[in-house]
Amino acid sequence: MFKTRLLSGIVLVLVALLTICSGGTVLYMTVLCLSLIGAGELFRVMKVREDKWNLLEITGYAGVVIFYLSLLLHDPMYQMLALILDLVLLMAVYVFTYPKYNANQVMPAFFAIVYVGVCFPMYIRPVCWMAENSMYG
Repeated sequence: MFKTRLLSGIVLVLVALLTICSGGTVLYMTVLCLSLIGAGELFRVMKVREDKWNLLEITGYAGVVIFYLSLLLHDPMYQMLALILDLVLLMAVYVFTYPKYNANQVMPAFFAIVYVGVCFPMYIRPVCWMAENSMYG
Protein backbone atom coordinates (compact mmCIF):
# COMPACT_ATOMS: atom_id res chain seq x y z
CA MET A 1 0.00 0.00 0.00
CA PHE A 2 2.75 2.45 0.96
CA LYS A 3 4.78 1.52 -2.11
CA THR A 4 1.83 2.26 -4.41
CA ARG A 5 1.21 5.64 -2.80
CA LEU A 6 4.89 6.53 -2.96
CA LEU A 7 5.17 5.61 -6.64
CA SER A 8 1.98 7.47 -7.56
CA GLY A 9 3.24 10.51 -5.61
CA ILE A 10 6.52 10.46 -7.53
CA VAL A 11 4.69 10.18 -10.85
CA LEU A 12 2.37 13.06 -9.94
CA VAL A 13 5.30 15.27 -8.95
CA LEU A 14 6.99 14.52 -12.29
CA VAL A 15 3.78 15.33 -14.18
CA ALA A 16 3.40 18.57 -12.20
CA LEU A 17 6.98 19.60 -12.95
CA LEU A 18 6.52 18.79 -16.63
CA THR A 19 3.36 20.86 -16.96
CA ILE A 20 4.66 23.79 -14.90
CA CYS A 21 7.97 23.91 -16.75
CA SER A 22 6.32 23.68 -20.16
CA GLY A 23 3.85 26.46 -19.26
CA GLY A 24 1.62 28.06 -21.87
CA THR A 25 -1.24 26.05 -23.30
CA VAL A 26 -0.21 22.81 -21.59
CA LEU A 27 -0.33 24.42 -18.15
CA TYR A 28 -3.56 26.26 -18.98
CA MET A 29 -5.36 23.10 -20.10
CA THR A 30 -4.00 21.07 -17.17
CA VAL A 31 -5.23 23.64 -14.66
CA LEU A 32 -8.60 23.81 -16.46
CA CYS A 33 -8.98 20.02 -16.22
CA LEU A 34 -7.99 20.05 -12.55
CA SER A 35 -10.50 22.83 -11.88
CA LEU A 36 -13.28 20.89 -13.58
CA ILE A 37 -12.40 17.78 -11.55
CA GLY A 38 -12.33 19.84 -8.36
CA ALA A 39 -15.67 21.45 -9.19
CA GLY A 40 -17.16 18.00 -9.79
CA GLU A 41 -15.93 16.80 -6.42
CA LEU A 42 -17.37 19.89 -4.75
CA PHE A 43 -20.70 19.36 -6.54
CA ARG A 44 -20.89 15.83 -5.17
CA VAL A 45 -19.91 16.76 -1.63
CA MET A 46 -22.30 19.72 -1.41
CA LYS A 47 -25.22 17.75 -2.90
CA VAL A 48 -25.52 19.78 -6.11
CA ARG A 49 -25.22 16.50 -7.99
CA GLU A 50 -27.55 13.84 -6.68
CA ASP A 51 -27.62 10.67 -8.76
CA LYS A 52 -27.03 11.81 -12.31
CA TRP A 53 -26.08 14.96 -14.18
CA ASN A 54 -28.45 17.88 -13.80
CA LEU A 55 -28.79 21.32 -15.33
CA LEU A 56 -27.39 23.10 -12.29
CA GLU A 57 -24.21 21.04 -12.38
CA ILE A 58 -23.76 21.54 -16.12
CA THR A 59 -24.22 25.29 -15.64
CA GLY A 60 -21.53 25.20 -12.93
CA TYR A 61 -19.09 23.45 -15.26
CA ALA A 62 -19.93 25.97 -17.98
CA GLY A 63 -19.24 28.76 -15.48
CA VAL A 64 -15.74 27.43 -14.81
CA VAL A 65 -15.05 27.17 -18.55
CA ILE A 66 -16.41 30.69 -19.18
CA PHE A 67 -14.11 32.08 -16.50
CA TYR A 68 -11.11 30.28 -17.98
CA LEU A 69 -11.96 31.68 -21.41
CA SER A 70 -12.02 35.16 -19.89
CA LEU A 71 -8.50 34.55 -18.57
CA LEU A 72 -7.29 34.35 -22.16
CA LEU A 73 -8.26 38.00 -22.67
CA HIS A 74 -5.83 39.20 -19.95
CA ASP A 75 -8.20 41.89 -18.70
CA PRO A 76 -9.74 41.81 -15.20
CA MET A 77 -12.87 43.50 -16.55
CA TYR A 78 -13.71 40.42 -18.62
CA GLN A 79 -13.05 38.15 -15.66
CA MET A 80 -15.54 40.10 -13.55
CA LEU A 81 -18.05 40.00 -16.40
CA ALA A 82 -17.57 36.24 -16.63
CA LEU A 83 -18.36 35.85 -12.93
CA ILE A 84 -21.46 38.02 -13.28
CA LEU A 85 -22.56 35.97 -16.31
CA ASP A 86 -22.00 32.77 -14.32
CA LEU A 87 -24.17 34.08 -11.49
CA VAL A 88 -26.90 35.16 -13.93
CA LEU A 89 -26.87 31.72 -15.58
CA LEU A 90 -27.17 29.97 -12.22
CA MET A 91 -30.00 32.26 -11.16
CA ALA A 92 -31.77 31.63 -14.46
CA VAL A 93 -31.56 27.88 -13.89
CA TYR A 94 -32.86 28.39 -10.34
CA VAL A 95 -35.79 30.59 -11.42
CA PHE A 96 -36.90 28.71 -14.54
CA THR A 97 -36.74 25.28 -12.88
CA TYR A 98 -37.95 26.49 -9.49
CA PRO A 99 -39.38 23.52 -7.69
CA LYS A 100 -36.55 21.26 -8.84
CA TYR A 101 -33.62 23.05 -7.11
CA ASN A 102 -33.40 24.94 -3.86
CA ALA A 103 -31.08 27.68 -2.64
CA ASN A 104 -28.97 25.15 -0.75
CA GLN A 105 -27.90 23.76 -4.11
CA VAL A 106 -27.46 27.02 -6.04
CA MET A 107 -25.17 28.69 -3.50
CA PRO A 108 -22.65 25.81 -3.46
CA ALA A 109 -22.70 25.75 -7.26
CA PHE A 110 -21.60 29.39 -7.37
CA PHE A 111 -19.13 28.72 -4.56
CA ALA A 112 -17.58 25.94 -6.65
CA ILE A 113 -17.14 28.33 -9.58
CA VAL A 114 -15.50 30.97 -7.42
CA TYR A 115 -13.45 28.69 -5.18
CA VAL A 116 -12.18 26.15 -7.67
CA GLY A 117 -12.49 28.06 -10.94
CA VAL A 118 -11.22 31.46 -9.79
CA CYS A 119 -8.92 30.79 -6.84
CA PHE A 120 -7.07 27.79 -8.28
CA PRO A 121 -5.58 29.65 -11.28
CA MET A 122 -4.34 32.35 -8.90
CA TYR A 123 -1.68 29.91 -7.69
CA ILE A 124 -0.56 29.26 -11.25
CA ARG A 125 -0.56 32.86 -12.50
CA PRO A 126 2.74 33.87 -10.78
CA VAL A 127 4.44 30.78 -12.24
CA CYS A 128 3.20 31.72 -15.73
CA TRP A 129 4.35 35.30 -15.25
CA MET A 130 7.82 34.17 -14.18
CA ALA A 131 8.05 31.81 -17.15
CA GLU A 132 6.98 34.52 -19.63
CA ASN A 133 9.38 37.14 -18.24
CA SER A 134 12.43 34.99 -17.64
CA MET A 135 15.57 35.17 -19.71
CA TYR A 136 15.25 31.47 -20.54
CA GLY A 137 11.68 31.57 -21.93
